[in-house]
Amino acid sequence: MQARSIVWRGLTVLLAMAASGTVMTVASTANAEMRITSGPTISDFTATPSQLKDSGGSVRLTARTTGATKCAISSDATIKGLPTTIVCPGGHPGITVSVPGNTGSSVRSISFTMKAEAANGAYAAATLFVHVLPPPAQITSWTASTSTLSANGGNVTLTGKVTRALACVITVSPNNVKGLPVSLPCTSGTVSKTISLPAATSGTTNSWNFALTAAGLGGGAPTSVLTVSVTGKAPSVTAFSVSPTTLPASGGTVTLSITVADAYQCGFGYGWSGGSDPIGSSLPHSIDCTSGTFTYKVPFAADSTKFADTVVFTALVVSGGGTVTPNETPTVVEAAS
Repeated sequence: MQARSIVWRGLTVLLAMAASGTVMTVASTANAEMRITSGPTISDFTATPSQLKDSGGSVRLTARTTGATKCAISSDATIKGLPTTIVCPGGHPGITVSVPGNTGSSVRSISFTMKAEAANGAYAAATLFVHVLPPPAQITSWTASTSTLSANGGNVTLTGKVTRALACVITVSPNNVKGLPVSLPCTSGTVSKTISLPAATSGTTNSWNFALTAAGLGGGAPTSVLTVSVTGKAPSVTAFSVSPTTLPASGGTVTLSITVADAYQCGFGYGWSGGSDPIGSSLPHSIDCTSGTFTYKVPFAADSTKFADTVVFTALVVSGGGTVTPNETPTVVEAAS
């Protein structure tokens, strides 16, 4: 009876251990020796790199395994060379794969699975993801409702068309426009901003360069720039004269004087009649002028003829808003020899 009780206790232990999944071998001797075995393991399953640009590229898949004789590698994407099975008894399986590019507008996540299998059929599996970014954002158009405003200034609407962009930034140079710079969402594919440019304060035309940048998951787009100008005020002339108005035959120097407003350039010319041209290369000539009275000295060569020289001066005043000619035509008479 004692021997039978020992047998039942042994069967009970074996049944309990079988239910728990533990495998045992029992020696035939009185002192039983047990050897516990376990299935394969996978650790440190890694992709290098784990993120790629839109063009895709090579990725190295590596892992650490124990208890495996072969490792099967597969993917949810069409990858050349996969699925494949490699031997991995050394515990350091690795393979290089070529990941395809991404032409979409969102990140493409590609899964890779490694299955490490033992000789007895037991296995372990691990999965990781390689992320392929979409192409960079793109600016397809960048326009203004007008490229030129009158001297009064006014409103301009800037509009950009983009693809694969999350955020857009509008900047301006010179940086003196209210409301800029500004960052705006542009996932819809369009970004728009209305700004106001000030009126001209002189004859100089003022220009602003507006730049649009767009950023997306795959990177930023090249900056696009457009220019909007406010035309300068139209110039005016209130006086144009010369002094002195007569010269001896030996020549001399006269001074042209012009009074203007809202200009940026004053040009002088002449016409003559008589014995010889006393001006030569001194005219035509231009000087910088804005608002106020400006002068320019003109030398006269001696008149060696028996005919007096008569020189009539002209002027042309220029600004961003146009040109104007004085009503006056001041004249100098140089005596004959």
